[in-house]
Amino acid sequence: MHAHGRVLRLLASLAAALAPLPALACTLSVTNNGALGMAVGNNTQLGSQLGGGSAATLTTILPLLSGVTIDVGAPTLVQQPAGYSFGTSTPEVAYTAGVLNLVPIKTQPYTAGASSFPTGLLGIVTVTIVMHNRVTNTAGFPAGHYRTRTVVTCHP
Repeated sequence: MHAHGRVLRLLASLAAALAPLPALACTLSVTNNGALGMAVGNNTQLGSQLGGGSAATLTTILPLLSGVTIDVGAPTLVQQPAGYSFGTSTPEVAYTAGVLNLVPIKTQPYTAGASSFPTGLLGIVTVTIVMHNRVTNTAGFPAGHYRTRTVVTCHP
């Protein structure tokens, strides 16, 4: 009986090791939210690469057995003060993705649309995405709080 229990435990351990692991899915983590700054002497552009702004940073751990595709949605302006005129408001996103911030995988210049890229990598690897958002509006930006959002997802 005692040996039988060991065999069952061993078989259960093997089944757990061979079963699909949660590591087959990718995990995204925001490590820095980023901030928008105002272009010096120009009230028509806010951005993370302008006066006092900073990039958002995301990391994803790729699954062990398959590469993934990372989708970057079109950016949106989700918070603005009362009196803001959307006029010709154009939110844009740009990003660079790389393995451990060393080996570039994808560089996307500013775009108002969605984009995606396959990582083409296997193994438990960390990909870092440094993301910049900006909003251009010929009507200008009244004083207040502004916030943009870009949704990033990953899938096999």
